Amino acid sequence: MGRPGVALWAAILGVCAHAAPPPDIPGEDISGAYMEQVVPPDTLAQRAPAFSMYSPNWLGEAERSWDAPPLAVQMGADDVQLPMGKGAVFVPRFTDAALEPEIEVLEMDGLVAGRGKPGSAIPLLPGTYSVVLGSGAHHQQMVRQVEVREGKAQPVLPDWAGLTVDVVNQDNQPFAGDYELVRLDEFDPYGRGLGADPDLGEKPLTWVLRPGVYKIFSVGESYNTLRNFITVRLLPGYLSRILLVIDEEDLKIVGGGIVQQAMERVGDKHWSVGVDVGGSILFNAEIDRRNETDRGTNSSTIALLLNGWLRWDRKPYDWSSSLRLDEGFTIPDFDFEQIENSVDDARLRSLFLWRVLPLLGPYGRVEVRTSVFAEYLRQTESQKYFMAVDESGALLALDSAASFRTEAAFSPFTTEAGLGANVDIIDVRYLEAKFRTGFGYSFTSVRDNYVTITAAELDTAQLDSATEAVVTQSVLLRRLGSAATHEAGPEAALTLNLRLGNWAMVRAEARLFAPVAPELRFNRPDFDLETTLSWRLTRWLTFDYELVYILKQPEDENLRQDLVRHGVRIRYSLRTR
Repeated sequence: MGRPGVALWAAILGVCAHAAPPPDIPGEDISGAYMEQVVPPDTLAQRAPAFSMYSPNWLGEAERSWDAPPLAVQMGADDVQLPMGKGAVFVPRFTDAALEPEIEVLEMDGLVAGRGKPGSAIPLLPGTYSVVLGSGAHHQQMVRQVEVREGKAQPVLPDWAGLTVDVVNQDNQPFAGDYELVRLDEFDPYGRGLGADPDLGEKPLTWVLRPGVYKIFSVGESYNTLRNFITVRLLPGYLSRILLVIDEEDLKIVGGGIVQQAMERVGDKHWSVGVDVGGSILFNAEIDRRNETDRGTNSSTIALLLNGWLRWDRKPYDWSSSLRLDEGFTIPDFDFEQIENSVDDARLRSLFLWRVLPLLGPYGRVEVRTSVFAEYLRQTESQKYFMAVDESGALLALDSAASFRTEAAFSPFTTEAGLGANVDIIDVRYLEAKFRTGFGYSFTSVRDNYVTITAAELDTAQLDSATEAVVTQSVLLRRLGSAATHEAGPEAALTLNLRLGNWAMVRAEARLFAPVAPELRFNRPDFDLETTLSWRLTRWLTFDYELVYILKQPEDENLRQDLVRHGVRIRYSLRTR
């Protein structure tokens, strides 16, 4: 190369030596710490599960436990249209989509690409995404990475588990009882759950959790309590339904366990029907062999419980009806003429929901409750007569029969109906807010019933001398006659659930009821407030504060209440591994 070429290269090198460096690449550097803050560390690098669970057809077996249709049916019924150039992620639901936690889809840099509910496709641009799902605090949620392709909805196979908890009292009646949930193997608390009131169109929320063993225990107990708790093992892909029995008086857990969902499809795939029938027969005999004159006592108890339900579920409508018969009979000394009712409860419920929007829907409900059989009082050795008087004290009957009917069949008879709407104001990872409003009506009738009274309540001036002479040997009864009561009016309720990370949870529910019949008292409504603050100070120490305010203002002063109750608990739990 000649001198001109050397000179040219020398000039180029000189210019490069004095040139400025190129500008930085657009965007921000994403650090590992930032990704751990945005994306839960549960399964950051995990992709679709590459295992067979328990059998080659594990998903098909798991889908039988769902309240929702199978995955393929859900995807076929999804009406989300994919825009041109986009694909989608599809996460199946175990139950109703409104009852399960919201799903977040994150881009690889941690930015939110989309949100949605399970059972519906979430449209996305082609690429790799992290799907964040599950109940609990941010770090307790699960992450699944998926590859989205254009024109295709990519399903996420449910290797997680579902859990619903139906809270009932000892009479098998649903009510809004509280409980707490903790994962045992990692000793990780998930917070409080709340029972659902079907009379208000509610259903229990569905926990979406990692498979494992969980503990359900009474509010106020420590995490490692040895009383007032039950445990449940959650399997991948399965929905477990727990029946939790809580005493309404002290809110302690009486019992519980897994409920077998024995629903069978009839005709149209939108219909389902099921029947549970149970019963027991108990024979008791007692003989005191130290007493030669004791002939012993014998008794038998027969119990029957029948639960039947019929449901029709076709978006956006949901209609369900249930019939419950709980009957019990006691037969002293195997004498069927002396048979007595120990339990007599019949209840028919019907609830219709119309989900106009995913977060808004009206409901209508009807409930009928009564006792099927009449009730009787039996004669005793010291009381050989039944003396019945009317409301004024006049004698109605003086009977020496072995028994006397005190309640007629199908009395009392109660009918309730209601119309209302439930609005999910907000449902995000850290905050849930729901508002209910509606109008309710209740009618109760009693006919030709009697109540026992004492001799002091008896007006002996209206009795002749022969009747007055047997008062001490008689069961005294007063006839109530036929009566009917009713109450109607608007009601509203606001429920808030706030989760402050894994360390604190606030739950508040305010209810307002303003009857318009039989008395109009909009200026004196009934008001209930229940607030709970649960603060986890350390891994082994938790602080709870409860505030309850009850205000009831009917005309009858004996029924009025104005009560404020505070409660503070410090719970601790120590464990060595």
